[in-house]
Amino acid sequence: MKVSELLKKHPSFVYASEMQTLIQPLKKIGIHYFGHVHIDSQGNMTGNSSDPTFLAEYLKEGFHQHDLHFGEPTVSQRYFLWDAVPLTGKTDELYQLATDLNFSHTFSIIEHGDKTIDLYHFSTISGHAYMNEFYLQHIDLLEKFVIYFKESMLLDNRLSKAYKMPFKTVAKDGGFNIAMPDNAIQDICINAFLSDIGSKQPLSKITVVPPGLSRREYQCAYFLLDGLTSKDIGEKLDISSRTVEVYFERLKTRFNSKNKIQLVKHLMENIFIAS
Repeated sequence: MKVSELLKKHPSFVYASEMQTLIQPLKKIGIHYFGHVHIDSQGNMTGNSSDPTFLAEYLKEGFHQHDLHFGEPTVSQRYFLWDAVPLTGKTDELYQLATDLNFSHTFSIIEHGDKTIDLYHFSTISGHAYMNEFYLQHIDLLEKFVIYFKESMLLDNRLSKAYKMPFKTVAKDGGFNIAMPDNAIQDICINAFLSDIGSKQPLSKITVVPPGLSRREYQCAYFLLDGLTSKDIGEKLDISSRTVEVYFERLKTRFNSKNKIQLVKHLMENIFIAS
């Protein structure tokens, strides 16, 4: 569909007031712009924007060819803070357009489907850079709004028409343009870091330790779930295997476990989460 034709009947223009009503909850927490972009398996783009002026310039200037949906491998992650990366070329011009329209400091939530991608963009008034910290502290609020938005689109026959108006995307001049400095952290450094801290450890995620659990009890529990025997644990902690068994008995009493098998189950449910 040609841009001129799209702009005449796109719901973000025809039903701009309805879109503004939908994003009212966001304004109560300092967010003044919201946009959704869906890219299907054929590279077709659809979506909605709370600012018709921005959407018109976005399409007319071809900024959809330089947006975050062309940012692989960057968008393999779920969250993207735009102020945290140096933008170049048309992507920088895209962000400048938003700033000229008095909103920036954008945070994006990215959802990968089966050969599809959905991007949910949140922006605030230009100059309100403190919102970047708010985004990171309250990602749960943004995730809840995404759910609310999806439900709203399912129920609103007017705004949902936008997803029947595809626009072809083709990455041009590198697509999404960022300029990472030469001293940026490379994947090889990240892999070395993970190797050093034992990223393969099966108990990498730990929940809150129940009050009153001693350090020794915690150590014995950890190494038990790591597959070590009482003898192995004793050698690691420089205590006897008999003492290790005493700690196991205390743990069984604490979690009302009848045997070690049940203790392992209770430890996994209450202290450790297997990765």
